[in-house]
Amino acid sequence: MVEVRLALRSIVSALVVLVLLTACGGTGPTPPGSGLQEVSGQVSLPPGAGIDTASLTVLGAHGTFPVAANGSFTALLPAGVTAEMAVVDATGALLLLALRDGATVVADAGTTARGLLFYLLGGFMLPSDQHATLRTLIGEEAGLTQLTDHLESALAAGGRPLSSESGALEAALEQAWASVLGEFGRTGASATPEAQQTGGSNNIVIQPGAGVLQAGSEVIHNPLGAGVAVQNHIRRPAALLAYQVGYEDADGNTFDIDPPRRTGTVDVPSTGRLDFIEALKDVLTGRAPWTPELSQGLQLSLHDDTHKTFYELVLLGPSLDVVTRPPLYDDPRFSSQRSAWNEIIADKLLEQFFDDIAMPLLESLMFGGVVAFDVAELRAFRAEFRAATDSRLAGLGIYLRDGGTYANAVKMFLENLGQNTFYRTDLFEAMKRTLPEAELNKLHFESMDANLKARASSSAVALAVQLSLAAGDLAALIKDLHDALPAVSWSATAAPTLFYLTPERAIFTKWQPQIELRVDTRGPVEGNFLFRWTTTGAHGRVTDGPNTGLSIVTPHRNVWYTHNTPLHILDEQRDTVTVEVFQVAPGATSIPAGAEPSARMTALLEGFHRDIHPQLEVQYGMTPEGYLEFSVKCATMYVRIPKEAGVRGYAIRFTDWGGINHPYNTNYFLYRWGNWGTGFRVDDPDIRPYEGACAWRQPNGEWASPPDDFQVYDAGADYLVHVMHARDLHQYERPPRHYLEMPEWVRLWYDWASQGTLTIELIR
Repeated sequence: MVEVRLALRSIVSALVVLVLLTACGGTGPTPPGSGLQEVSGQVSLPPGAGIDTASLTVLGAHGTFPVAANGSFTALLPAGVTAEMAVVDATGALLLLALRDGATVVADAGTTARGLLFYLLGGFMLPSDQHATLRTLIGEEAGLTQLTDHLESALAAGGRPLSSESGALEAALEQAWASVLGEFGRTGASATPEAQQTGGSNNIVIQPGAGVLQAGSEVIHNPLGAGVAVQNHIRRPAALLAYQVGYEDADGNTFDIDPPRRTGTVDVPSTGRLDFIEALKDVLTGRAPWTPELSQGLQLSLHDDTHKTFYELVLLGPSLDVVTRPPLYDDPRFSSQRSAWNEIIADKLLEQFFDDIAMPLLESLMFGGVVAFDVAELRAFRAEFRAATDSRLAGLGIYLRDGGTYANAVKMFLENLGQNTFYRTDLFEAMKRTLPEAELNKLHFESMDANLKARASSSAVALAVQLSLAAGDLAALIKDLHDALPAVSWSATAAPTLFYLTPERAIFTKWQPQIELRVDTRGPVEGNFLFRWTTTGAHGRVTDGPNTGLSIVTPHRNVWYTHNTPLHILDEQRDTVTVEVFQVAPGATSIPAGAEPSARMTALLEGFHRDIHPQLEVQYGMTPEGYLEFSVKCATMYVRIPKEAGVRGYAIRFTDWGGINHPYNTNYFLYRWGNWGTGFRVDDPDIRPYEGACAWRQPNGEWASPPDDFQVYDAGADYLVHVMHARDLHQYERPPRHYLEMPEWVRLWYDWASQGTLTIELIR
């Protein structure tokens, strides 16, 4: 309990500091076209507070605003931004937190309680565009009422709950904390993340496999192409290094590669995950900023075209665990790599401190939520500031290694910010180079410099921010770093691709809740095979007809994934289906114990909640052999029209279709206009036989370029009308600039279709 109260006391102290630091004084003239507007406000105090309302001042990032005797004031704020402001008394002590949420600014016990909860939950760590959402969710929390009542009572008794230490306020905050977080606890203990082993048809076997997290991450088949990728579930940047450690020749002889040969490196981005949000159930219906992050792909090539190549995949990242020695450090194969690894780990440790703690804190101190920058602007600002101060920031490393704490690094960061003119100069110059002129015109740099210097030089500020690391999601972040080893590894075996899975990534909708998945071979493959199909099963099951479940063993190369509740499909829904291919004796109906798969491949299936016409469907496949130099994966969107007796033709109308002038729109008419009528007669000689998703032929049977119109195909009981097509590049094709992988390309089709309508008229 003492530890909890100390943590909560630090939150209150940090809150006072944060709010005061956002109060960049000096109203100054309003620049023309600045986007600032006058907003009326009202301060409300309970009877008995004993305060002359006319002695109060409201502080904001764009000026100081006096309060009238009746509690009214007028503030200068950016249009349309949810903003928090400070109400101080004549001595400068913090009295209330004001909130502009709508047309007016309100300052009372309720808005103060909402502000306390925002900082208590570490809200400044969220992306700025999520602040308003969080404040709205906080306003709906039951725990807010009790905290508001406590503040109201304290003010009515003549107290100053925000500027004087109070065990009663600590208890009220603790109660509010428990009410909001419930079972998640004060350190934001995570629910077990749902592992998402995703795509990749390369014949790469990874151990440990799907669902096994190490240091908060898992190595998976790359869902957007060849090779592997890392899916990161915690707020920790890392790097994945690929080492060839051995190979097997065609006769089954194995050889070591000594020393291991490093073949590639890929950065693993930190997720924006903040566990406390998971307790606010309302936000789960939207796109969350804490979605696990996926790295770019890392190719695992064969060693001199051998039969198999063995890899060790090493993940390096920040860690505060100075007790546990990573087993990888004792692997003699990598003794010569340790120095290089330590440099990478140190760089990632500094990167995390800067990107996930120091910069969000600094931005909160400077802007206080009243300046809205988009992600690209903030990314550019951070990059400029870090580049300018890189040599000075390097000194922080000594506080982050060998058991040092992020709290000490925060203290040093704030001391340098307050005492070192170079820091503040670099900061403001970075802002001037990267932020839009319209935003710069609103800021008062002299005032900001004076405030940052005064507040950041204060030992009380440094202490408050240090202590704030003891609670909430900041503590969860630190806990993740204590639980994560600096170096972990996976083993992978790469072999020539004999089998492939289509599709590797697909979309289920209300009208197309079932997706066929198929294993095929590249060239002739001899033998008898069984297929073990397994789904994560979050939203659906797999079936081959007779058998349905989360996992089935079947001799069939194809199965269907079927969504359990098609009417409730959402964009954020995801499932994966993994297939393992086993070579077995003729007639075998089960997989021998301990058998290793010849191939393992995984498809990622995603939801799309918007309505599209039920007769639109996407088919996946491979380009036929002989069509290109190499067969590649492809997809086509069709309109499926069932044949009906007595019908002479069909009229089809596309209205308000999206994708006009989009470079990835492959339909000439929809690219140009987005509105187009077409049709066909059932006796049209140009109707061609349907041979597969991407089999495009001329009337004489020779291969043809993919259609750029509404070519009609006869598929037996149905007609299929071509709408869009896409294919992967083959290995010798060079990706164009801004190249989209095929799954992202296909998702565009769904988006364009959802924007418009499709009508089909039967002509009898």
